[in-house]
Amino acid sequence: MSWIWVYTQASGEPATFLPQEAVTESFDSQEQAEEYLGQTWQKLYESGVAGVSLFEGTEKVYGPMSLEPPS
Repeated sequence: MSWIWVYTQASGEPATFLPQEAVTESFDSQEQAEEYLGQTWQKLYESGVAGVSLFEGTEKVYGPMSLEPPS
């Protein structure tokens, strides 16, 4: 099965602009997908991505999850 991140704006709508760091291809495992996000979430947030949802195929696993750093 493939794992993919869906990137969202603060409104919850899909992001209309994706920064260079945003991977749109699928990952082979949930672990790979989460490792990628752990390494890039700050750059994604700084580039305007407000949140993400993780999908396995067409089924949402979790999300939307905010990328806003803790205050």
